Amino acid sequence: MQSILRELPTLVPQELAAELNVLLISDSSEHAVALRDRMEDKGMNLMLRRVDPGFGARAYVRRSGLYGKTKPADLIFFDFTDPDTEKLSLLKSIGFGPKRASAPVILLTSAAGERCLERDGILDTYSTMFAPTDLGCFLSKMSQHRQRRFMRALNVMYQLGPILVRTPRLSTPLCRPVIARQPLAMTA
Repeated sequence: MQSILRELPTLVPQELAAELNVLLISDSSEHAVALRDRMEDKGMNLMLRRVDPGFGARAYVRRSGLYGKTKPADLIFFDFTDPDTEKLSLLKSIGFGPKRASAPVILLTSAAGERCLERDGILDTYSTMFAPTDLGCFLSKMSQHRQRRFMRALNVMYQLGPILVRTPRLSTPLCRPVIARQPLAMTA
């Protein structure tokens, strides 16, 4: 199954502030729109790209195959709110160990996701240094600091263990009522 890269352009004109290149690994385009909207609501200038979990995500993170000339992500959000074995395998390959992604991986979790991580020994093996924080709090902290400074801090935290961020406790983990904005742009 080939993954299709979906770009979600921001509402902020490209020529303004430096753009943060964000990758969301998720099988839900609704989660991508909700995350983009929440980040924009905090005043962040970003380009959010979503790729489905699986081979396409590995290729994008490693910048190989179809994604060989793609600009590298500054920050990677991994949607682990609805865990399964494929996502767990992908998480182990890009989030941990010597071949992990160079950009910080922010693990979006839920109660089910955290139970899966505990059950499979991920949290013990990789000794999580920080307790999970709420997504809203994480984005608020991110928007309060200069981008370069915040990214340096995330890189240091990422060296110590996974960065866990809890999604809101809603029926659909990242979704909230979405005001009509730009439609999704799809590229191959």
